[in-house]
Amino acid sequence: MAAALAQSALVEPSPFETLSDDLLFVVLSFLRRQDLPAVMATCRRFRDIMATPLFWARAYQREFAGQGFPVPEDLPPREKYKHATALDSLDTVQWHLPAVAAARQPTAPPGAEGHGWVRWGDYGIFCGAFTMRGMTTQAYALDLRALPGAVWVKVVMAGPRPPNVYGHTITQISESDLLYYGGCEFGGYRGAIAAAVVLRMGVRDGMVQCTVQPYRGPCGLSTRAYHTAHVLPQDPTKILMVGGLDDSEDGPPFLELFDTVAWRTVPLTPIGEPPARRYGHAAGIVNGRLWVLGGCSGDDIRRSGEDHRDVHVADLCAILDTGVVRWIEIPQVAPVRPRRLPQFHRLPGRELCSVVMGSKIVMFGGSTNHMQQDETTDEVLIFDTTTMTYKYPIVASTRPMACVSPEAILYGKYMVLYGGWTLEGLLRGPSILDLDCAHLAPDEAELLQRRHWRRKPRQVSSTGHGSALYQQLAAVFGMYASGQFSQVDTGGDEDEDEDEDDEDADAAAAGFEEADDDQIDHDESWHGHDTMEVDEDDDVDDDDVDEVD
Repeated sequence: MAAALAQSALVEPSPFETLSDDLLFVVLSFLRRQDLPAVMATCRRFRDIMATPLFWARAYQREFAGQGFPVPEDLPPREKYKHATALDSLDTVQWHLPAVAAARQPTAPPGAEGHGWVRWGDYGIFCGAFTMRGMTTQAYALDLRALPGAVWVKVVMAGPRPPNVYGHTITQISESDLLYYGGCEFGGYRGAIAAAVVLRMGVRDGMVQCTVQPYRGPCGLSTRAYHTAHVLPQDPTKILMVGGLDDSEDGPPFLELFDTVAWRTVPLTPIGEPPARRYGHAAGIVNGRLWVLGGCSGDDIRRSGEDHRDVHVADLCAILDTGVVRWIEIPQVAPVRPRRLPQFHRLPGRELCSVVMGSKIVMFGGSTNHMQQDETTDEVLIFDTTTMTYKYPIVASTRPMACVSPEAILYGKYMVLYGGWTLEGLLRGPSILDLDCAHLAPDEAELLQRRHWRRKPRQVSSTGHGSALYQQLAAVFGMYASGQFSQVDTGGDEDEDEDEDDEDADAAAAGFEEADDDQIDHDESWHGHDTMEVDEDDDVDDDDVDEVD
């Protein structure tokens, strides 16, 4: 008994026990994101303070305000923070593969490569492509509101047909109009054109209407194909055309700015060394800067050129005022490579697809090893424009087939892919990548179980507190004690309901179907765009595939 009393006398009470709840509320609000679950599991008092909706509402406002993450506004503050954290970190992604059922729908497009794929409102619009039966100009519409399922909607086309090409781009330029530009007219990636037409979209009686507007004449753009097109954030009526290939030796100008209202190009003045000629690259505009990653040289996806492994960034802040574009090359930083990947798989190669989520560029597919033996990948790769580093996220489900030349759009938290080339044929789709995997992230209950946390009073020696987390909290508390913060606003007078939210995270992935033959248009004799037939009948029957001679 005496020994126990003597030992208890040496135990110092934690200084945090002397703080009021309001002051402790503010101290805990300065914790790093990764420390929050562990601190909530420390003691009941911390948990009660941090479980209030006000705590998480302020944390969400402090970290994610203005970043535009697709988080539903009707969620509780803590759930909003959880989903925004998942979208910001992109540590885990999850595939949904409804392609098997979708391919059997009569309104679904065939397997394709070099196709136009764009988001228009709540629809993904497919128009123009190379298929196993030649080229087609028929349009198809995917109802994005049904994601992660796949429902194709009939499209009624009117007016003259758009150019019969592949390797073109389709870009939304107004609420109802899409710009259809570029592409190759002939096989072997030849015959790049500079034509641009407008597709006017609408919805009537449950069907999507697509009316091709009369040709407005030359637009001043160069001939190009397999390029990328980006809406300028400062002015949505202007489109930035990036890279591409054509029939010339030097290729088209790397950057061209097109005014869709005046129907002409805007002169640009590049400063610095622009990227080398390339096509099939990944690109995106983030915070007023254009990022260009990967791509390849040459003039044939399978037979020529070298993969580029570099990263370039262009400052677009003065592009509208003076037409100046400043180029900077970013030093290469190799990503953390999973062991199962081959040694040559380091950075993006040719013909991959990409979308922008927050400050990150999400990429899928593409080539490896310069396509020397038709190597392709099914990896998801993420480039962080803030830290200028790559990483491979954890993929929590069955992957789609490895391919080159898929196309992708972003709808909310979903990256929606269609098409792509494999040695077995052309892929159908769609393949849907869920970027918000908050339901797979461990909550504090799982954290307790994994770390075998024991809820016992912690005895602290009289020599001091050695915990790094303790020192971090003590440092913040010291700032208040020294008078560096003169006003504390915790909202303690507001009547807020506590948000306990102790539901266990459900990490089970269900309802996924592996890729099978229904996803692919097969033709063992087809090895690229050696020959091409024009499909006069736009209603392609996927079950009746003719071989290409």
